Amino acid sequence: MKNIKVRTKLTIILALVIVLVTSESFISIKNMNQLKDKALETMDTSSRQNYDDSIKEQVGVVISLLSEINNEYKSGKYTLDEAKKIAADEIRQMRYGEAGYFWVDQSDGKNIVLLGSSTEGTNRMNTKDADGYQMVKEIIRVAVQDGGGYTDYVFPKEGETEPSPKRSYSEYFKPFDWVVGTGNYTDYIDTAIAQQDEEFTSYASSKAISLILCSVCMLIVVAILVALIAIDITKSLRK
Repeated sequence: MKNIKVRTKLTIILALVIVLVTSESFISIKNMNQLKDKALETMDTSSRQNYDDSIKEQVGVVISLLSEINNEYKSGKYTLDEAKKIAADEIRQMRYGEAGYFWVDQSDGKNIVLLGSSTEGTNRMNTKDADGYQMVKEIIRVAVQDGGGYTDYVFPKEGETEPSPKRSYSEYFKPFDWVVGTGNYTDYIDTAIAQQDEEFTSYASSKAISLILCSVCMLIVVAILVALIAIDITKSLRK
């Protein structure tokens, strides 16, 4: 090591500085991307959980209404048919949010409530989504067998032909043999996450560029200092 020229020693030091700065910059950018991915994952999970909690809560409101009407039926205020008609009329008019509504099917698939459409009174047990999945059968199954649950399927939005993801929650009200359900399209979550991903990526890219520029500037300064030191030492040794 003693026989190595001073200029060579300084060059080695410069090379080590370059390696350290480059490694640190790479690690910082990698950590920034990992942090971005973790934040998006957390946001996605939170958004979907909030959606699930919301539609479950809304179905719970309808189940509570049915329980009250059923209690009035048991007290003799209404006949069973009258109680069911009152309940169906109430549910048909109920809304929440911008476009939230409810539907009701019997456990055999006969539809009771669906926005007052021509589907009411028909059996839709074998209804399939855009992928051929019998979603109504599953909506009824998770309600009756599991005591309530979620169902994912795809269906075109009104006025569109391409299917979009939907997610519903359904629960069984045994006294009326009714399965109450609600749900909506969930692609807005994907859109929001994609938008946030774009914003995060833009922010991370700008920070990465700034970090790289700072590193380059620092390396240039170090290189100049090393060169000046080498020149100064070389001149001194020559004298």
